[in-house]
Amino acid sequence: KKRWSFEVIYTFFILFFLQVSNVIYVTMPPLLIYLFHPYSKHMGPGINVVWLLLMVVGLGSIYFHATLSFAGQMIDELAIVWVLLAAFAIWTPKHLLNWPFNGNRRRYGQFLVLLGLLVMVLALVKPILNAFILITVTIPVAVLLIIEMKACKDRRAWKLCYISLLWVAVSLIVWFSDRLNCS
Repeated sequence: KKRWSFEVIYTFFILFFLQVSNVIYVTMPPLLIYLFHPYSKHMGPGINVVWLLLMVVGLGSIYFHATLSFAGQMIDELAIVWVLLAAFAIWTPKHLLNWPFNGNRRRYGQFLVLLGLLVMVLALVKPILNAFILITVTIPVAVLLIIEMKACKDRRAWKLCYISLLWVAVSLIVWFSDRLNCS
């Protein structure tokens, strides 16, 4: 049985920290549902789906890091995929839905549900694909961020954009180095 690098060195500390740090995913969404009630009333209840899915991410991650089981890993990673797909369904600008959806957000949402189901099947058949799918999602997210920021003149928004892209780059470097050094 192969052991992950961090298990060998910092097993207790890392797993305990990962479990405790995920408590925020379980405790914050109910508060955010309450705080964002005016937003959900104005824009639609889709944001509440994101908050609830974040709770599933937190619970799945806590379960995974407590057991290091395959089931926990799948719950954790697939919940993240569904959060991302829900966020895409809600916040993709309408002008980017021209082809093949003709600006129809409902059809786009249906496409994302089918994509999510396909990802679930692939993840269960070949679990390693799920990690690559999650990493691949960063590309359209980064492109969408850059496209939308072109119209923005606010310096604080640009600073947030740069910091976000920097964190994406750091996470990709860490993920690839983990893949190369710990597999």
